[in-house]
Amino acid sequence: MAGAARDGGAAIRLTDLGVMVNAAEARGAAITVDSARGARLVVCSRGWALVADPDTGASTQLELPDDSFPFACLATSDATVVTGGASWVCEIDPIRLTVRHVQLCPDEEITGFAWADDGHGGVWLTTYPSCLLLRWDRASDTVSDPVPLHPTEQYAGHLAVDDDGWVYVGIGTTRRILVSFDPATGELTTLAERGATGCGQIRRGRDGQVYGHVDADEIHPDPQQPAHWLRLHRGTATPVPTAAPSSFHGRGFARIHEPVAAPWQVIELDLPEHRLRTTARPQPITLAYDSAGAELSPLVTGPTGRIHGTSNHPLQLFDVTSDGEATVYGLAPVAEAGGNICAWARWRRVLVGVAYAGGHLYVLDPAAPVQAGVNPVHLTKFDQIHRPRCVLVHGDTAIWGGYGPYGSDGGGLALTDLVTGRSRILEHDAVVPHQATTTLAMVGETMLLGATSVETPGGATRFANDAVVYLLDVAAARVTHTGVPVPGVATWSAAASGADGLVRLVSAEGLCVFVDPGSLEAVGPVQRLDLGPAAYGSGITTDEALLVVHRDGVARIGLQDNTIEVVYRSDRPLTAGGAVVGDRLYVASGSHLLELSGVC
Repeated sequence: MAGAARDGGAAIRLTDLGVMVNAAEARGAAITVDSARGARLVVCSRGWALVADPDTGASTQLELPDDSFPFACLATSDATVVTGGASWVCEIDPIRLTVRHVQLCPDEEITGFAWADDGHGGVWLTTYPSCLLLRWDRASDTVSDPVPLHPTEQYAGHLAVDDDGWVYVGIGTTRRILVSFDPATGELTTLAERGATGCGQIRRGRDGQVYGHVDADEIHPDPQQPAHWLRLHRGTATPVPTAAPSSFHGRGFARIHEPVAAPWQVIELDLPEHRLRTTARPQPITLAYDSAGAELSPLVTGPTGRIHGTSNHPLQLFDVTSDGEATVYGLAPVAEAGGNICAWARWRRVLVGVAYAGGHLYVLDPAAPVQAGVNPVHLTKFDQIHRPRCVLVHGDTAIWGGYGPYGSDGGGLALTDLVTGRSRILEHDAVVPHQATTTLAMVGETMLLGATSVETPGGATRFANDAVVYLLDVAAARVTHTGVPVPGVATWSAAASGADGLVRLVSAEGLCVFVDPGSLEAVGPVQRLDLGPAAYGSGITTDEALLVVHRDGVARIGLQDNTIEVVYRSDRPLTAGGAVVGDRLYVASGSHLLELSGVC
């Protein structure tokens, strides 16, 4: 598909180079066992579910209500599977191959963050971000009144029901909390709480008992992790030495719910590679499905002229020629991260990428073969930069920042020597307290301008309203002064230094301002780009301009002059920037790579 548009100057030609990574991510799986109808594996993904019969090798793709991401699923006592999306829940019959859905929570991002079967035709579920508990009666399609679980926490990641109908929920990112809920009285009671980041853990054991603890520092920890277990029954918590094994196995989105033992075991479930291996047959089953492709993350141009990047959900490393010929290397080369490479920079003849989840720094040599454990090199990791947003290389030092881990506000800033691998990590209180660095620009040879975000995507309480700009002495790794050039900005998303000594700064909302690095004050008026919110990796710096990619188009901010021009308006959402090859800019729209000729 091609098109052309420009606010001013020569026309820009759009070419859609297609889907780069034709893969999907499992978002929970469940095994159903019916004595008369057999056992099935149901795998949920974005917009669809896959039903596999390991005994025959057959698999069938079923459409879900929309293309929002499920977060979890559950096998029920009547051998169906329930899952949910943004505002809906659905029931999948893996034998009849049917899907029935109900709209429940129009204001939620995830309906069905955690699930539990009450054994009487109803399922309990939680929501995000409002952290609500409710019961869906599947026979009548009625829903109980939502129960707010906590005034500030957003993540209710674990859920179970005991034999007397009491409901137990594990909550938390900033604190670890266990609560009980008595449906008969409507009473919600806190059973245990620990003031540390993490999440309360709940499991229904294979012995039918419910167990919980508050020792986990993440939502889905290693299930073998030692813990101070509590047995939970009728709203009481009794310490016990161990807990019975859970009906879930695996972690995160790879969890499989198996409440009744199947006649076979899952050895490997690899949805991106279309592969299922079980003990039912010696050969792997090919999981056939059609997907819209994995969404692309920020892009970068390598020294050979190829474009490099990753997808997210699932993470796959890839590169592509400027005419759209892609090579996909999969997860293995960047498996330590598991999320995506969020920002890139060039250093000598190699590329530096910083990755979510967990704050990883990779060095990729585009001239060498990609090989897991060899190229790219996994150089270092800092969880203080759990969600990286920016990286800049000055000399041999990579300077990178981003948001902190789940349950934390602020975020770290690291200075990593790319030759020795040694790093200095600055906590947010040594940079800008309670804020995270989201964009960077060098000012001269010794000073760095950083700009921040007050957002807390990991679920913590937000403590500030005005994103800050700061100046850092690189050699001393010390902030010399700070300022607020535009009050009310939540996130600065792009920055570049101009020939006039002023820094061009753009907010995620599209406010553009020129900043004096000496005073950190705005010079001249604040201008608004009418282009919607910023794409990921929105700022691309060339010798002549800062190109800014937002949802609805591309702007060009001159570095040799003070011009600000919207150069392209898009009829499709632009989701990630941006690599430049010659006069062409490459950006992402979901899973598609777009070429914009004539931008540069």
